[in-house]
Amino acid sequence: MQDHEVRIVNLERFAAIIAEDREAFRSEHRILLTAQVALVEAQTKTEKRIDQLAAAQAHMDQKLSETTDKLDALIDLMDRHLREQGDKPQ
Repeated sequence: MQDHEVRIVNLERFAAIIAEDREAFRSEHRILLTAQVALVEAQTKTEKRIDQLAAAQAHMDQKLSETTDKLDALIDLMDRHLREQGDKPQ
C-alpha cells in the first residue's frame, strides 16, 4: 500500500470515529434536553406548591392570631368573674 493510500485509510477511520462520536454526543444531548425539560416542569410544580403552602401558612397565622385573641379575652373574662366572686361574701 502506498503512502497516500495509507493516509486515505487513516482519514476514513478518523472520519468514522468522528461520526460515531458525533452521534453519541447527539444522543446524549437529546437525553440531557429531555432531562432539562423534566427538571423545569418539576421546578415549576414545586414553586406552585410552595406558593400554595405560603398562602395556607398566612391563612393559618391569621386564624391562630384570631384564636389567640379570643382565648385571651375568655381568660380575661373568667379572671374578672372569679375575682368578683372572690370579693363577694359567701
